[in-house]
Amino acid sequence: MVSEDRNRSKNRRQFLKTAGVATAATFAIPITVTAKESSNTPFDPSDKDEVLEYIEWVDDQEDTIEQINSLSDEQVDAIGDVMTDISWSYEEVEPKSTTESTIQGYEDAHHVGKAVGSIENETTEYILEHRIDWYYDNGDDYKSVESTITPDPHGALAEYVNASKKVDKRERKDEYFINRASADFKLVGIGRQVTAEVDCKGNIYGEGETVSKNAPL
Repeated sequence: MVSEDRNRSKNRRQFLKTAGVATAATFAIPITVTAKESSNTPFDPSDKDEVLEYIEWVDDQEDTIEQINSLSDEQVDAIGDVMTDISWSYEEVEPKSTTESTIQGYEDAHHVGKAVGSIENETTEYILEHRIDWYYDNGDDYKSVESTITPDPHGALAEYVNASKKVDKRERKDEYFINRASADFKLVGIGRQVTAEVDCKGNIYGEGETVSKNAPL
């Protein structure tokens, strides 16, 4: 997969520089390759900095799959290890109202929770936004709960696979509800998969919150 997000590439390059690694954005092979060039080994799989640099480089290539297929098993495993060693954080996004219909006696409410998966809390790889919309009767009732999922395979080699959403019936209370959402991402040419999960809660007062959940690999 060829990234179209130049801002992300810029951020990753910044991270690599702070890690003491030179950037290779315009070379046929990463700049860290020296003696290994003759053996067609573009990076040392035991050196995490070199692995990170290779990920940055290969993400800008038009033949990403061909490049990955030319690697050794050890190199592919090293890329997979880095790209699935994810730290998850949760954010809340100010939602825009998209409600066109109304229910007499009820107000509309909205909440957006976002799960952000990063490598070493530096480079963002996977994003899942989960929006909930509902109507509430200011402390008496709620109804018409809906979920909208927006997955973003943000990082190098990441590709969206599928997503699911559901109402947690065990958490469907008179005062509040919890809707759960998850999305699977795969790593192009690597054979690994990452799952992001973010759950959102709404109540009879029109208040929403993001319920932090572990996002298992």
